[in-house]
Amino acid sequence: MTDIKKVLRKINGYTQSNNHTESVLVLARFLDDKTAVDELTTIQQKADKLGFMEPVWMKQRYTILTNLLNKVTFKYGEALKDEFNRRF
Repeated sequence: MTDIKKVLRKINGYTQSNNHTESVLVLARFLDDKTAVDELTTIQQKADKLGFMEPVWMKQRYTILTNLLNKVTFKYGEALKDEFNRRF
């Protein structure tokens, strides 16, 4: 459970600093979802290059987050999913 607490703190910190993509990346790495990590990294690189986040990328990031939270539910249960979800 200690690793989960560290992950929750990291996510909370990135969210508080308005770095939402990095927050989702932390969860993707924790779940070892390489596809999500690749997609989020691409979104982040595009946004960094452009200087802002396109709405379509925000929607894509939200879809990835939803899928990751579903994985948390499957692997750890609804209570932990809710704990993660509160951090975003």
